[in-house]
Amino acid sequence: HLATFMGDHRFDGALPDLTVAAEKKREAELTKQSQELAAIVAAGDLGQDGRADAQILADGIALELLYLREIRGWEWDPRLYDSFPYYDPRAIVGGRLSDIIHGDFAPEAARKRSVLAELRALPKFLADEQAALAHPRGTRRTPKLYAEQGIKANRGTIELFQKEVHPFVGDDPAYAAALAALERYQKFLETELLPHADGDWRLGAALYGKKFPLALQTTMSPRSFSV
Repeated sequence: HLATFMGDHRFDGALPDLTVAAEKKREAELTKQSQELAAIVAAGDLGQDGRADAQILADGIALELLYLREIRGWEWDPRLYDSFPYYDPRAIVGGRLSDIIHGDFAPEAARKRSVLAELRALPKFLADEQAALAHPRGTRRTPKLYAEQGIKANRGTIELFQKEVHPFVGDDPAYAAALAALERYQKFLETELLPHADGDWRLGAALYGKKFPLALQTTMSPRSFSV
């Protein structure tokens, strides 16, 4: 997902994987990275710059683990924005598709293949997101404000599909299936999620206290740009 926004279009057809298996795999990867980094630090003097970089990397790993284990934004935020804090939040569906459609990184035929690949991945992604919102494994629940914003945002995505995506890809079966998935998601938000959306939009003191120091180091330190 992040690769597309950074200009690496090899993965345009791969939307975030919200399954439990993918979550466990990523947690294992991060845990291993943390252990490897600790071993490097323990092995010898990295110098002042090296120690600063190592701390930024350690905080970045810890921050993503905090999101996976405790914050778990995909279970309570239906707005389809990437919630990891290493860069500005990005629209996973509408914004990403619009950037590809109107991009100049490749000829139109290649960009059309990218759009169709994402459209083919969209029904599963939305089904997984709906399941996560309906049956969160963490303790947080959807706030009413986020449910209302999600409804409005998804309505705008449906309009984007009709006015921009359809003219770009034509009557491809992938478009029809993706649009139908968005419409199912819209119905879920309006009829199932919103009536029971009673969560708090604030992280709360405990989670914020864990997140803020890590996010500050990872996203605001000048040294982060050298990593």
